[in-house]
Amino acid sequence: NEQLKRSEAQMAEGLERYTDLYDFAPVGYFSLTVNSTIRQVNLTGARLVGVDRADLVNRRFALLLPGGQRAGFNDFLKQVFAGETNCLGEFELSSSTQATKTISIEARCVHPRQECRAVVTDVTKRKRIDELLRRNEALFSALIQQAPVGVYVVDAGLRLQQANSMAQAVLGRIPPLIGRDLPEIIHSLWPKRTAAQIVGRIRHTLLTGEPYIMPEFVERRQDTGAREVYDWQIQRITLPNGEHGVVCFFNN
Repeated sequence: NEQLKRSEAQMAEGLERYTDLYDFAPVGYFSLTVNSTIRQVNLTGARLVGVDRADLVNRRFALLLPGGQRAGFNDFLKQVFAGETNCLGEFELSSSTQATKTISIEARCVHPRQECRAVVTDVTKRKRIDELLRRNEALFSALIQQAPVGVYVVDAGLRLQQANSMAQAVLGRIPPLIGRDLPEIIHSLWPKRTAAQIVGRIRHTLLTGEPYIMPEFVERRQDTGAREVYDWQIQRITLPNGEHGVVCFFNN
């Protein structure tokens, strides 16, 4: 009898611990039927959708989505119940009490034709950041392409990331130019000593943040044999992805 009581106490303690882990997890947990009826949901999931948990049970999850997304969600559920692997989808979540959110749903069928378990995460902030990053990259590229001088940009690994048409004409059009190692390009254009000095200046600016300006650069190209004169400068910048890079401006 005492052993039974201890076992019951351990079971109760384990159940309480499981309930806490389930209810207060940082993501929403839903158990859904094939027609999206909610069988179970944790507290985080109820807060995520802005509906009391008692009002969510036996309600169709698809009805929480805008009308235009319900067909897509139903197709997603069919895919979940048709396979044994996790399925991932993103949907908009509409609520009369909350602003529209973007949610990521990862679901897996656990009882064929009966129930699936879904992990729901609010990715609204991430989507906004991704959109802002996309706009920043588009603006960054537009500014480079429209510059009245030659401009090229390298990342922290000295790989060429951007080059406008004037820069491409100077650097060469050996495909693929974008993504190539800049020191390799520089050494193909200029004599060894000159190329080493240019690459050294770029590395120094990348490391220290100190800009470098050369009012006049005169050298004979190694690839064409033509003698060319440039003024150029380099500066360290923060790329749209948040990493440091170096931008070079030059004029023939």
